[in-house]
Amino acid sequence: MNKFSGLNLTALWFGAAISIAEIMTGGLLAPLGFKLGLLVIIIGHIIGGLVMVAAGNIGYEKKLASMETTELTFGKYGKTLFSFLNATQLIGWTVIMLISGGTATAILLQHIFSFGSTSTWIVVLGIFIALWLYVGKGLWKIGNIIIGISMFAITMILISIGLGTEGITTMPNLNTISIGLAIELTIVMPISWVPLVADYTRDSKSKSGANFGTFIGYFVGSSLMYFVGLIAALGFQSTDIGSILFAQGYGLVGVIIIMLSTISTTYLDAYSAGLSIKNLLPGFSEKHLGTGVVVISMLIALTFPMTSYESFLLWIGALFVSLFAILITDYYILKNHIKADILALCNWLIGVAVYRIFVNVDLSIGTTLPVMAIVSLIYLTSSKGMIRWKLKKSESSTI
Repeated sequence: MNKFSGLNLTALWFGAAISIAEIMTGGLLAPLGFKLGLLVIIIGHIIGGLVMVAAGNIGYEKKLASMETTELTFGKYGKTLFSFLNATQLIGWTVIMLISGGTATAILLQHIFSFGSTSTWIVVLGIFIALWLYVGKGLWKIGNIIIGISMFAITMILISIGLGTEGITTMPNLNTISIGLAIELTIVMPISWVPLVADYTRDSKSKSGANFGTFIGYFVGSSLMYFVGLIAALGFQSTDIGSILFAQGYGLVGVIIIMLSTISTTYLDAYSAGLSIKNLLPGFSEKHLGTGVVVISMLIALTFPMTSYESFLLWIGALFVSLFAILITDYYILKNHIKADILALCNWLIGVAVYRIFVNVDLSIGTTLPVMAIVSLIYLTSSKGMIRWKLKKSESSTI
């Protein structure tokens, strides 16, 4: 089996973060202004990154894929449910990545050669992603490092140009977006990777490599992409990275980098979706299932409205924040000694409802942290209550 070193995982998660979707989300923070937006990006990624590490470490210690770890707390029916939900959200991410990558590629090539529509490049990118699934981890590891270095260079150029524009001095407009929602839109991006982080940390050569590689790789990569999105929205009044790259004279280079970064990031979504679906259809290989995910996503991407993007992000938070709050609490505090599948699932449903309520309340510290704290407390309290009830029942039966 191919094992990941800490450097491999750093490159993997840095490459995973290099995407148009991250830049788009960073652009949503523009109303905060430059300084406040940068602070929110750092805070949100620290919080989300620590949750990623906590979930990934379970996979490393148990040598289980992400959705397999859910069986430790939620049982086999819970694993089936969350495998389905995870596959669904990963199909959603594959759709979004295909649309954003296809749109940026089409804009650049229309400027350069007057060739290719967004639909055409959605299909082309989908084909390349399907082929990437069959390449194997060896070439994939090298590809991630090359893509990461290339995108890092372009990112630094865009940041240096953007920092010199007048829009950087724009004053915050908190009537457009609150600090709480901005923090949540930052946290939710690493949270969206939590349901698949253990798919890769389980194959790490060391615990420190799994944890530090995951945190550093994603924190640096995603923060940079958010930063580029923030600067693009403030300095260029657009997060259309294709048009910005063309205007700065990086037409063909931009095409190559956008296509490669889209392929490398979306590969992770498709591969992990295949792993989740394999829990439902064990007779199929994850590569074949991942290819099926790509085909379905291509068809959806041709009609999906990107106006639903922010809502999609917040639903990911609702479904998976409470899930991993319970899983982390059960694993690290209760040590998986409580075997109560139904109790855990009921607590998860409560957590989903609490998240949706708190998003509307719009707390200044975001939604993820208070919801995780509340769900964790409810689960601890109800678990201890169940233990006391079982002890009383056992004592009464012996009398």
